[in-house]
Amino acid sequence: MTTSSRRNRRPQRRQLFCPAHPEQPIEGNGQKYFLHLLTPEQLRERGMDHRKAHLVIEAYPVLMLSDEWLEELFCPQCGTSRWCHITKHSRVDHTVRWAAQAGPIRSHPDSVSTAGLQPSSLSSPLMS
Repeated sequence: MTTSSRRNRRPQRRQLFCPAHPEQPIEGNGQKYFLHLLTPEQLRERGMDHRKAHLVIEAYPVLMLSDEWLEELFCPQCGTSRWCHITKHSRVDHTVRWAAQAGPIRSHPDSVSTAGLQPSSLSSPLMS
């Protein structure tokens, strides 16, 4: 095996780009706050049919999503760190959107949902 073929087989890093500047790569601190779903409606919004959504929520009252999370990212062009909602499509490809502002927390007997919330109590004072 040649050196160049070994180099091509190395895993690629995730590619995240600023929503305001699509050509600008952005970096995070690595801390991910995974989203939780509490209702069948939240599953249906992600493409699951009505019956299956109800069965999943009955089996798992708090469903953690492994492919969606909140993460604070820094854009050199913007010059600021902002909270982003990241959706993972493959090992390298992701969709990055600005995170929604904090809203009301819906409680569950066993847990608290972080869906759509910025984890302000868990992080840095750089949030705007």
